[in-house]
Amino acid sequence: MENKENVQPQYEFTVDQNKLFASMGKKTGVISFLFFGFAVLTLAGIALSLNKLTISNMVFDGVLFVVFASIGRFNRKVSADFEKIVKTEGNDVALLMEAIASLKKLYTVQIWMFGVVFALAVLALMA
Repeated sequence: MENKENVQPQYEFTVDQNKLFASMGKKTGVISFLFFGFAVLTLAGIALSLNKLTISNMVFDGVLFVVFASIGRFNRKVSADFEKIVKTEGNDVALLMEAIASLKKLYTVQIWMFGVVFALAVLALMA
């Protein structure tokens, strides 16, 4: 067990830096909400058009739903990670690294998902 007297606090960001992190958290939270909204609208569109959609359109819309919901979820994680930097004390650098790792995951997911959507769109155009 570690002796608490030997544990030194990490760097603490300034008030202005925390304002930047808080703003980043809020903005990624809004983006998360918008992507979840797009996911719900896509799902509603599928439900309202079940008798009119072809199988390929349903698959494409289903993929869009998964893309929007996944990006919304990852944005929510990024938002929470940035908000955690502001709300806690003594672990700012470690929490910033967590937020950056979450951002990297978000961008990796976006690259793959938009690649899949692009490929499906090209296949749909060729059909």
